[in-house]
Amino acid sequence: MSQDPQHLAPTAEAPAWERLSPLSLVLRGGLVLVAAVGWFVSQFVDNVLRSAGGRVPGGPEDGGDGVLSGLLDHPWIALGLLLAVLAAVAGGAWLNWRFTRFRISRGHVELRKGWLFREQRQVRMERIQAVEIGRPLLAQLLGLAQVVVQSAGGKDSNVTLAFLPLARAQDVRDRIQRAAASSRQGPAHVPPPGPLLPVPVPAPRPAAATPETGPDGIPAPPGDASGIPPVPSRAEAQAAPRAGRLPGDLLGLAPDSGRPVLTVPNARLLAATLLHSSVLWLVIGGAAWIGGGYALSSVMGSRAGFLGSLPAMLPALAALLSGRVKELLKHGNFSMTDHGEAVRVLHGLTDHRTTTVPLHRVQAIELVQPLWWRTFGWWRARVNVAGVHGEGNDLTNETVVLPVGTFEQAADVLTLLDPRVDPAAVTVAAFGEGGEPGWDGPPRSARWFHPWSWRRRGYAVSGHGLLIRSGRWTRRVVSVPHARIQSLTLDQGPIDRALDLASVHLVSTPGPVSPQVEHLSLGQAERLLATESARSAAARGGAPTPCATPSDSGGLSSVSTTASLNGRS
Repeated sequence: MSQDPQHLAPTAEAPAWERLSPLSLVLRGGLVLVAAVGWFVSQFVDNVLRSAGGRVPGGPEDGGDGVLSGLLDHPWIALGLLLAVLAAVAGGAWLNWRFTRFRISRGHVELRKGWLFREQRQVRMERIQAVEIGRPLLAQLLGLAQVVVQSAGGKDSNVTLAFLPLARAQDVRDRIQRAAASSRQGPAHVPPPGPLLPVPVPAPRPAAATPETGPDGIPAPPGDASGIPPVPSRAEAQAAPRAGRLPGDLLGLAPDSGRPVLTVPNARLLAATLLHSSVLWLVIGGAAWIGGGYALSSVMGSRAGFLGSLPAMLPALAALLSGRVKELLKHGNFSMTDHGEAVRVLHGLTDHRTTTVPLHRVQAIELVQPLWWRTFGWWRARVNVAGVHGEGNDLTNETVVLPVGTFEQAADVLTLLDPRVDPAAVTVAAFGEGGEPGWDGPPRSARWFHPWSWRRRGYAVSGHGLLIRSGRWTRRVVSVPHARIQSLTLDQGPIDRALDLASVHLVSTPGPVSPQVEHLSLGQAERLLATESARSAAARGGAPTPCATPSDSGGLSSVSTTASLNGRS
């Protein structure tokens, strides 16, 4: 097969179209080829075994298709059929690769594919949310990677470039990120001073930048006037560094230019995965099942029924453990680096991925500490990212930004993703028991809903956003910027009405974080609804990217202060 150039002829108006790696033919058609060869081999072995048993292959006693089995019984005909299937699969894969191409311009990322049914996808640079590199297991063996361009339209509007050589995939990712960052640049915006009393705010973190660094902290190689460098030649791609020295380095990626933030040891991740409520309840339930069954069988004098019931536990065991194994494979080798306007997450044991989370797309952040992690002081951090959608619990990778870590690490991640949050307030939210200055909680009648945690529940307001805490056995802390609240709703069920209670839901973008303040008094809930509506409207008009810009106002305020703020607005 002749080698196609990496660039197709450019026009005067647009940059050159580029092709994917020819090795992607192996990944796209490999499984079909393996299935076809496996089927023919199984038929051949079956014919040999039946012939050795003295039966006619494909005869009536076999209950099979005599014509097909008869054809496969002739080695030359079987070989010809196999070669025809292989040629058809290889030809289809080659045509698919031949008609698949992409290009990166100043305004769009475009992908064209299909030779019989053609399809074209186009993502505007200003709509790009993140650019991810993925390396499935077979792609790793071939030195390839895929680039996934995630847009604000959700999963169905993403563009996947599968597959490219690893060094070239990193270059394509960096070019897209620089072009997307350039398209979002505009006049410098200075947020108005906050109306609340200022408190010390953490200093802006240093961006990993050099004189040749792009807007997102990624080194910008030389290129044309558009700022998008040309694709390196094959020799340059092969000469590029193949492996970095990141913590837990199994990704085979070039050294990351960002500032290292944290890494999660795989041993800690394994222990935290096993200390999950489903696993613990499985152990307790299994022990009770085995102990009760053994005692009952001893009383009845027969253990045959008890032993026969043990296989019934296997489906439940497999269902519960599969989720734990999937989480371990997904979050293994976890590390995070800071790139100024975005953070980059590297993770995966078998399917290696690198994901970029732009700070201006973070909508809500949640810290969670399950009861079983309390002894070790471990927490998990999750976020809602605009433009990230999923089916049920199968959200994409940006939702978990810390699978398991110490509270210091979790607080660092929260303040990294949202520098305007006060770290001291986060500590109070995580470990406070209720009654602290600046916190407003439910009345005593809420103990009917939360007998153990009603005193700890509550919220605090700052000039930047809300901190919400809940749970005594499983602690939760949620941070939501005022500008990221989509809408607010007030709910009151029949029992709530009898107790004069109500809950306020702060509607965020789809994701694992559901901000809500439950079972306040009706007066508290109405006041929160009114004041927060005014705050969110004012914040959306005055601070377009609050998560990415430090603020002069981040302190907590009491209920009386927020009421006076609403009166001024």
